[in-house]
Amino acid sequence: MAAAVTPRRCCRTTTRPPTSPTPAPPAPSRASPTSPRRTRASSYGRSTGRCAGPTRGVDFEPGGADHATPGSSYTVGKDVVKVFGGRAPSFVAYGFVGFAGMQKMSSSSGGVPTAADALRILEPSILRWLYVRRAPKQTFSIDFGPEVVRLYDEWDALTKKAADPAKRDVAVLAHERASATAAGPLPVSAVNVPFRTLSSVADVTAGSAELISQVISSVGFPHDSVADLEPRLDKAMQWTAEFVPAEERTTVRETPDTERLAALSPDEQRWVDLLVEHLPDELTQNEVTTVIYGVPKLAHGLTVDAAPTDEVKADQKAFFKLLYNLLVDADRGPRLPTLVVALGAEKVRTLLSVADVSRRCRSCRGRRRRRGPRSRRS
Repeated sequence: MAAAVTPRRCCRTTTRPPTSPTPAPPAPSRASPTSPRRTRASSYGRSTGRCAGPTRGVDFEPGGADHATPGSSYTVGKDVVKVFGGRAPSFVAYGFVGFAGMQKMSSSSGGVPTAADALRILEPSILRWLYVRRAPKQTFSIDFGPEVVRLYDEWDALTKKAADPAKRDVAVLAHERASATAAGPLPVSAVNVPFRTLSSVADVTAGSAELISQVISSVGFPHDSVADLEPRLDKAMQWTAEFVPAEERTTVRETPDTERLAALSPDEQRWVDLLVEHLPDELTQNEVTTVIYGVPKLAHGLTVDAAPTDEVKADQKAFFKLLYNLLVDADRGPRLPTLVVALGAEKVRTLLSVADVSRRCRSCRGRRRRRGPRSRRS
């Protein structure tokens, strides 16, 4: 898949006052071999506007690295410009920034993504950090796929490191430069919640900001209002809605999967019963995590705080897959504690309730078989 490319640096020039008046060269005729129409490859690119640079005292000219390759505009133009009595400026090459999954971008053909497009998903400081941490000649692409989650994780880890004065290094300096401008610090969320947590909750709750806020409070990030989660919450909701493929979205079941519940093995039935029994009415991240990881331990006669054996670890893996099947009709999804808290105790019990009915029915049938058929009254 080709990566789209856009210039990384703005073209900046510095001017110096001329040491002595330099008469402008005579305007060439249309038939002249040095006519602007015939000198498109100048040290500044194309047409007369670029060739006029030497007469204005341009010291350096930033440009894409491809302009300095043999036969390109700069290598040819630096000789052509001597015809005008000038000299080529110092060339400063920069790399290109692309958007993964897009064809090469061209400003002349239009359709070029801008920084505003990236800022719909990335916080301003993170977008600046992508540039600051690299050399000007280094080319890179911005990926709005799953890479976004990893990028936010890296930034949060660096933010935590930057808070420790003893760990000040080049990476921390890049963080500081990316986090503020001459006008002051860039906006950040009052309560810093991992992007992966916000996006997972946004996925499960279908993008309701108020509901997301309630769930986020329950999973260990208390806050006073939705505003405390901005601007990151808005970025996470935007990313989930636009860049998470439909086949990877979390679809919560509306009704219990009666067919799957009826086919539960004895071990699976035991796991479901223990979860329903120990699931608290008021869900918090820590309590739910303890219960979910503790169910297979309880099934083996251990306590929830006991170290898991190899057999317990295998059962945990099977139990997690079972819960995903019963709750969201998939083999995987958001972290189970986050998913359960987002759904709420009542919804979870509803989706697992048929299991209890099925268990009671099978239990009744078993007791009847053990007792044998009832004798008919005479």
